[in-house]
Amino acid sequence: MKRKLPRVETAILAVAMTVVALQVVWAFTVPGESARNGRESASVITAATDGPAAVLWADSLTVMDEALRRGDVALARKARYRAYLEARHSRSVDGLLATGHAAMRLRYVVPDRPTMEAQAREAFVEALLRARDQDSLNGVLAATEGFRTLQDRRLVAQGVRVAREMVRDNPSAQSPVAALVEQSATSPE
Repeated sequence: MKRKLPRVETAILAVAMTVVALQVVWAFTVPGESARNGRESASVITAATDGPAAVLWADSLTVMDEALRRGDVALARKARYRAYLEARHSRSVDGLLATGHAAMRLRYVVPDRPTMEAQAREAFVEALLRARDQDSLNGVLAATEGFRTLQDRRLVAQGVRVAREMVRDNPSAQSPVAALVEQSATSPE
């Protein structure tokens, strides 16, 4: 038998769905689109293996960096979110890592620092899972390093577990994992 949702739960669900819909629309209405055309991306992280899809998230991060230089925090946030959506769509581990690091940069200039840290965490978690699925030890280690930057011990431990599982049968690949474990153990809290 189906359970009817009380009015309060129905209202909360409707508000949540509206917020998600607005975020998607907001992400695709980033002003300054013309600033992207005819210019090479200045993004730090782009993977050659991402091909044309990398251009989208990398260009959005370039728009974010330019907006930050001009002091336009609202545009920077929109461009970072758009880059995140583009990285998810491209299935790019590097793109997800880059958008996580971009959120970490934004946390210093926005009034709601915890929100940016949560968005960075979300990008790093997705990068970890995607890297695991793509059998990319470097991606797993990079995502785990992102968790370490966030000082999230629980997720660092999860990243280390994934990395150890990946290299379990390959002794020559275990040294990067050991180095990460050592760095994590000596990191200040």
